[in-house]
Amino acid sequence: FHNFWLKFDLALLTGILVLPLLFAEKFVAKEKRGNFWRRKAVWVIKTVLQLNHIETSITGKQNISKKPCIYASNHPSCFDGFILLTLLGPDVVLFTMPIENFPSVLKPWVRHMEAVDVVRDEVDKARAPKTQGPMKAIETAIHHLKKGKSILIFPEGHIESLHLVHYFHTGTARIALGSHVPIIPISIINAEKVFPSENDVIPGVITYSFGKPIEPPKRLSTKARFPAKQVLKLSDDLEHSIIDKLPLRY
Repeated sequence: FHNFWLKFDLALLTGILVLPLLFAEKFVAKEKRGNFWRRKAVWVIKTVLQLNHIETSITGKQNISKKPCIYASNHPSCFDGFILLTLLGPDVVLFTMPIENFPSVLKPWVRHMEAVDVVRDEVDKARAPKTQGPMKAIETAIHHLKKGKSILIFPEGHIESLHLVHYFHTGTARIALGSHVPIIPISIINAEKVFPSENDVIPGVITYSFGKPIEPPKRLSTKARFPAKQVLKLSDDLEHSIIDKLPLRY
């Protein structure tokens, strides 16, 4: 019941608004169109959450940055990116799975929101052959950061079926080293209870705990752009920071 209404509300609002927004964006400067679509997406998502009695709670709010940064979080549910967008605001660009993997009604939105999509594995490569590879996606993310935007990324890359914390990939650390901006860790708690699967929704409260910024080293240890030791240390620091605020069940 709750799953049907959440998806119905989301499909209805995005479906109704997409054509008027495609028209309206013609009157918005090209470099501001991504922000335009993200602002509208924030309104849609907030409305859908309110209609379906899904609430959010924030701890460590003082760690949310007003400057460009990388927000990195564990990934217990399929709605994590969208909900975090409502908490962080439209200046944050999503780092996502291939846009081709999104439901049809959401594809135009994600594409116009300037999401940085990336091929994560051979399955993605077969399904979305035109999507950029990991290194190209890292360069795109660095470009957004240098333009004054922030990035939201999920280092695990996938949602683990048992909702346990999965292996952290090193792309987040590479983006931080390449852009010289801090990483702000986010620990998401209870999302898997509200969204136990892609086809189940149980109204409730999801907690988002923002940790202290993790600063990348000011100097690289070698001439390499992404020195392996510094990449691994930064990635480990991020993983520990996120896990430390999670209940043991993760």
